[in-house]
Amino acid sequence: MGINLQSSIIEKEKKRNIILVIVVFVITMILLVIVILIRRLIRDLRNLGIQKEEMETQAEQLKLINNNLERIISARSQDLQKKRFALEQYSSITGNLLKEPLREVISLVAQTESFNLTTEEQILITFLKNSSTNLQSVIESVTKRPPS
Repeated sequence: MGINLQSSIIEKEKKRNIILVIVVFVITMILLVIVILIRRLIRDLRNLGIQKEEMETQAEQLKLINNNLERIISARSQDLQKKRFALEQYSSITGNLLKEPLREVISLVAQTESFNLTTEEQILITFLKNSSTNLQSVIESVTKRPPS
């Protein structure tokens, strides 16, 4: 019985050693997988850091571009306002220069209505009156200030 008992103990020890080797192997594999996952996580975090820096650089570039465009638009707007003012001034001066002589012509035409005119002269006066009225309308539309 001593030999059987010894052989049974040896068998139990072998099974225990095999189980121990299997447990150590499994733990080693789990640790290996954990190390691989940690390395991937570290690599991904580095890549995210790089991408964040690139995005911040691009955001700064976009901010600079936007500021530059705003300056350009502001300068253009000021230039257009100056040109519009100059055009309005020109239109006003030109309109006034044209309106006074036209008023005189219209006044003279109105005075001729009281004269004893021939049919041909009446036709000419009517044509002159209509032309003066049309010219007055054109001057008013050109010198009219557009809504702001």
